[in-house]
Amino acid sequence: MAIQSFSSGQTLTAAQMSALQANDYNLTATTKTATYTLVAGDVGTRVIGNAGTAITFTVPNSTFTAGDSVQVHNVGAGTVTVAAGTGLTLNSADVLTLGQYQSGTIYFTSASAAILFPTAKTAAASSSGLVCVQAETSFSASSSVTADSVFTSTYTNYLVIINWTASGGELRMKLRASGTSTSTNYNYQRTQVSGASLSGSTTETSQTSYVGPNTAGSFQSSGNYYINSPQLAQVTTVQASYSWQTGAYTSPNTYQSSGNQNSSTQFDGIEFVPGSGTITGNYAIYGFSKTV
Repeated sequence: MAIQSFSSGQTLTAAQMSALQANDYNLTATTKTATYTLVAGDVGTRVIGNAGTAITFTVPNSTFTAGDSVQVHNVGAGTVTVAAGTGLTLNSADVLTLGQYQSGTIYFTSASAAILFPTAKTAAASSSGLVCVQAETSFSASSSVTADSVFTSTYTNYLVIINWTASGGELRMKLRASGTSTSTNYNYQRTQVSGASLSGSTTETSQTSYVGPNTAGSFQSSGNYYINSPQLAQVTTVQASYSWQTGAYTSPNTYQSSGNQNSSTQFDGIEFVPGSGTITGNYAIYGFSKTV
């Protein structure tokens, strides 16, 4: 039950007293399936995230008062990032991102300052220092695969793992900002090895995307993208490696590249596009924890 207001001299009914007592054991809960901004009515309640992709709970300034608290939970596969609204200071001893089945309590020390107390230390979930920010997500016969709100200030560097088959053309990667893909400023060098032979090395500048291998047809393909500093207002660098195989898988092919998106844009998402046709497969995204 949300916090109640009573006037001087008011007589409480038995139903009101029962409701107040019940709230000590069974908080009122609301479920959010998309990005949400907390409101004053959330005081003393549980706000639950349940989304397949990453969402954000924003904590606004000058909405709550000292002593207020809101519980936040996440039951979805997509992470829930607890973010400070303009003018609010939000602190935590841990990262401000809740993985699936993690939770925390937001306690307000003033109208413009709050602390998130996590019930479980997020970074401890991965002794390797990698924290999943986008659970494995499948796609089928898609002409474009996008993931937004996955790069945040919580992490500086990210690992994107993708497995796919393509009906035509090479795999292209673009970075996204506020739901829009960039179209210029990609520069990279790539090298391909087929079997035991070096197939060639090329350098590309001022491209409209970061182009991977041409694996059209019934190829079993996988790729890893190490993306450095996408959320910082500086050049974003990328290192990528791919492998693909055909037939009896006795002649593997590898493809290595490194490069950048040469602008100061602060990116929050990524897009994969085949050169032609569609792609089918899955991907997952991890942030490199700043502490372990």
